[in-house]
This record gives sequence, C-alpha cells and structure tokens, in this order.
Amino acid sequence: MKYSIISMALCAGLLFPVRQSVAAGETLSPVAEATADVARWNSAVAQGNLNGILSLFTQDAMVIEPAGQVAHNSGEIRDFWKSMLEAPQGMSQFRLVKARRESEDTVVTRMEVIADKPLGKPTGSHLSYHYQGLVNHVLKQQADGSWKVQVQRWNDGTRLVEE
Repeated sequence: MKYSIISMALCAGLLFPVRQSVAAGETLSPVAEATADVARWNSAVAQGNLNGILSLFTQDAMVIEPAGQVAHNSGEIRDFWKSMLEAPQGMSQFRLVKARRESEDTVVTRMEVIADKPLGKPTGSHLSYHYQGLVNHVLKQQADGSWKVQVQRWNDGTRLVEE
C-alpha cells in the first residue's frame, strides 16, 4: 500500500565552479550553459559543500523556497541551504529538463530534482522518502564569462511511500 504526503525539503550545491566562459562575442548554446550549471550543482550535492553552493549565486540572488518564502540575501540563502544539507532525507541529484536563452547574458533552466532514501531499518515493509520536484534557475553571465544563478525557484513535491 502506498501513501503520499506532499510537502518539501531538498538539497543541492557545488564545490568548484566549473567555469563556463566564452571569448568575447562568442556564445554557447543554452543547453551547454545549463548542462554546466547542472554539473556544478550535482558536484555540490555529492560533496555537501555549503560554501560551494553559495559561490554559484550572484551577489543580488534570491531563492524562492518551496513554501513560497523568499531568501533575499546571502545570509538567508545560506540558512536555507544549510537546512537543506542537514535535512534527514539526504542529498539529491539534478537532471536538466529544458533550457532557453532569454537574452545574450541570461539563460533560464528547469531541472528535475530526485531523491530517494529509506527511513528506519530495512525490513520487509518500510517507509522511504522520495522527492521529485522542479527547480528553475535564471542564470546570468558574469563579467568573467562564468554563469551564476540570479534566481532559484523550488516547487513542492515530497512524498513518503510505504513499501
């Protein structure tokens, strides 16, 4: 029998900014830029590096959390990501769903976020945590050619499933 409870809490991040820079006047495809962004986030997820996560955001970034609260500054973004990294459901991975160029220096991406983690001791029947949701990024190209997240928006999609 399966039970679903909707709510949210997830994680993500990065350690080393994978530079995605281009020569003056040259542009990469939105998918190439978005793929590099996903790689940076997946690297951070695997390493649980809060400072790495924060390095992925622009100075004026904001995060729209799953419940709709908005983190407007680096301290609030740090608090949000710290709670995500410490959440009991564990880490997740991002998968690029789509990307589009809005302007020469702006790419919008949609990523699927997936996490599964057993809760409690493994037995014949146990609960597992499953999260499958979407995270949207507005990426802005920086003066050095790198890309950083200016806006990150999470949806709500947590479920507990009895197996």
